[in-house]
Amino acid sequence: MAKSLEQLISDRRRVLQNQYAYLTELEEIAELKASKLIYENPYAHEDDLNRLTKSVSRFDGIDIGTPIEIQAAKPRRRTDEEIEQLARRLQIRIWERRSEFFQRGKLIDPLDALDPVIAFKLLDYEVEITGALGLHPKAGDAASNVAGIIDKPNRKVLLSSGFPASVRNFTAAHELGHAVMHDFVGLHRDRPLDGTSGSQDPQEREAEKFAAYFLMPRKLLTKVFESIFGNGPFELTDETRFALAGALPRESRWQPRNRREISRVLASTPVFNGVNILPLMTQFRVSKEAMAIRLEQLALLR
Repeated sequence: MAKSLEQLISDRRRVLQNQYAYLTELEEIAELKASKLIYENPYAHEDDLNRLTKSVSRFDGIDIGTPIEIQAAKPRRRTDEEIEQLARRLQIRIWERRSEFFQRGKLIDPLDALDPVIAFKLLDYEVEITGALGLHPKAGDAASNVAGIIDKPNRKVLLSSGFPASVRNFTAAHELGHAVMHDFVGLHRDRPLDGTSGSQDPQEREAEKFAAYFLMPRKLLTKVFESIFGNGPFELTDETRFALAGALPRESRWQPRNRREISRVLASTPVFNGVNILPLMTQFRVSKEAMAIRLEQLALLR
């Protein structure tokens, strides 16, 4: 008799020795099954359930029935599209349950939902902002202060208050990425993060990408960007130079050395075309560099 998805997940948890693994998948399964009941259609969402079954029952191409091989295998690395989809799914769930997290009757800005602390509440994590969290030593590198700690077995996250708000926000979103994608035994400590670390560790790179996708989602950032700078990729012309008066360097014919210099201006400018605006980096609560990188990823400028 074929095992149910829940039984497969129970088997995987025993192999990983982690009772909290696959929480996201379990929640999706529950939502899909509830939808089947609502529509009174036993065949609804079969493709989604089959996809989940394949994802859970196989691990780097190895069947769940070979636990020794599974333990020796390297964790499967996610594509950028898969990571972005995970972030998007979590944002949708926050928005659908916004009445639980925001004051009733208040007009909610979609930007308000891009809050990793709220996302942690949705996942039943406790988040505490505290003082110093000690040092993070790493071989061959100078020790630095710890900015975030995630304790997955006890579903708790600690964030240090000793860093700028944008760093604390990105670090929190980075820990959120670990919460939904990675399995850890004991505490996992992270340095202060602002979206520019360029870590060589695969899991850290995945968590950094997740943070960028969660805090600066494609559709919403594109919509806000175009509402300020117009539709289509931004290009530095005589007209846009004039519109950016006061934001560009004082040299009369400043020529950027690369696209990053323009994207930094667009990420941080408080005025465009004579209109005062809240800089993009401020609206999305990230660093100037993180926003500049994301604008380039989304091809919002030439």
